[in-house]
Amino acid sequence: AAPSIEAARRLLDAIAELGPRAPVWLVLENWQFKPSVRWLRERLQEGAIGRVVSAHLSHHHPADPADRAAGGGREPPWRSQAGEGAWLVDAGVHWARLLREALGEPVEGSAALCSGADGAGGGSLCGWVRFEHCSSAATLALSSGGPRRASSSSSSSSSSS
Repeated sequence: AAPSIEAARRLLDAIAELGPRAPVWLVLENWQFKPSVRWLRERLQEGAIGRVVSAHLSHHHPADPADRAAGGGREPPWRSQAGEGAWLVDAGVHWARLLREALGEPVEGSAALCSGADGAGGGSLCGWVRFEHCSSAATLALSSGGPRRASSSSSSSSSSS
């Protein structure tokens, strides 16, 4: 990732200069290489799981200031700027990629992004998306901010027949 448009242009120029020797450069679209995502996609393509009838994805990312301090304060400032989408835009794209890998390309959808009231960059994204290989809309709920009262673990589930 690049911290500015100019830096991004320099990176793209460097890749172009390498020509066919250039490495594959993916921005935001790297989850298709995760072993767990590949495994799921393969099982779906084989028909081992069956036809996906519905899917739901939920993830909460606790934004603890101690985490930033422990990391030397190196977290990019846009991740905590609620008006820029903050963590939800950064990590949300990976969860969207997971759904695309498993369920195909989106056909239609709707979502709402809500900024946290505390001004610390927390917020939530809730929505639904109809995919080409899912009988009904998949729902997703992503949030970031203070520790969630219940579990703060990721979960995803699907129903098949």
